[in-house]
Amino acid sequence: MSLSIDFEDFIASSAPSKVDQRRRNKVLEHLRNIFGKVESGVSLHFSGISSVGLSPRRGGIEVNVTTEKKVEIKKLAKSISNKLKGWGLEMVVFSERLTPTIHGVNDRSGIPVRISFCDPTAVHQTAMMQLALDSGDRVKTFMLALHNWILHRNLGESSGGYSPFAWSMLGLIHLRRTGVIGELFSANFDSELVVGERILDVGLESDSAKVGESADKSLDGHQLFVSFTDWLSGFELPTPDVASLRIPDGISREDCDWPSPELGRLTKNTAPPHLWPLMHPFDFSFDLSSSLTVAGATHIIAESVRVNGEMPIEEIFATKSPKSLAFDEDKDLFEDLRKMDRKKINSDLTTLQKNKSVIESEVETIREQRRAQIRIVQALRGLVKDTQGVKSEHRTLLNRISERQKQIN
Repeated sequence: MSLSIDFEDFIASSAPSKVDQRRRNKVLEHLRNIFGKVESGVSLHFSGISSVGLSPRRGGIEVNVTTEKKVEIKKLAKSISNKLKGWGLEMVVFSERLTPTIHGVNDRSGIPVRISFCDPTAVHQTAMMQLALDSGDRVKTFMLALHNWILHRNLGESSGGYSPFAWSMLGLIHLRRTGVIGELFSANFDSELVVGERILDVGLESDSAKVGESADKSLDGHQLFVSFTDWLSGFELPTPDVASLRIPDGISREDCDWPSPELGRLTKNTAPPHLWPLMHPFDFSFDLSSSLTVAGATHIIAESVRVNGEMPIEEIFATKSPKSLAFDEDKDLFEDLRKMDRKKINSDLTTLQKNKSVIESEVETIREQRRAQIRIVQALRGLVKDTQGVKSEHRTLLNRISERQKQIN
């Protein structure tokens, strides 16, 4: 069997199964329940690679939050990120960007979760990726291989790499450069989307057949992936140009006003602006590389150099950090209890309930003491305010006595 056929079969086996999707749906439903308790009027839906089937087995999910209320988005995201800790998500990290994001891991399934807030281009991102995937099977094989490689070689945001959408854009740029797909964008009367002071160009080609009709068919999925890593291995720190799906050959930094960062002043875990600039396909003023650190870019180059056309498929996608993967199956949160005697469980439950009552009583006592202290402080402040003129009156009275004493003498 040829290496290319092995590659096709391997990538097909890494696609999310029905079981994976059911587990991910449970996590989404759990998040919806949590959000419903802490914030009303919000909706959560799969977005990005999760909505087009590109998140591999044991991969994470992307969710976009929308709200019917007029709220300050960053404030809402920050508030919810604080409340999510311990509510089914571990390692909650908040990123304050143009579109705020929350990163966490579901404690039961180990599924990584990326939550974005009110991204106005979320629907258009999904439509664009689906348009490319519908243009041919090679595109889907290549894109799934790309995200499988990112997952198993630990090249995502959590390790200082690109976001899932940024990686997707880089993959699509390569497919445009190699002639596998054609132009994805189309200007029409309703292609502009106005969001505050931002004007977004969201026009897309409506026919996927046109995207793939003039495709170069000389490269199979395996060759496309290897050529992609060859391309990445030649990236400099920083890159001289701006990568763009609109102009696959790149745009000069001067045209975007995105100067190169001075690496000599940076630490390896710093994410300098415009290290490997990647233009947002709809918002031309936004660079998708905001999560990329110096160490992350160096890691990507090293992993790209590592891949070659003769390397066994299993070695290309060998797992580098098992902790970054979802669990093989959902964790039994009550496993320790199932092994205990029923009487022991009831006894421990009674003890815990008693301890809880004692602690609640102590906490209420401390709260009452605190309230009493606050009342005393407030009373003292009032007393000081009411008597603040006494000292000056006392001084005036002493001066008068002194003058009267002189007159008597």
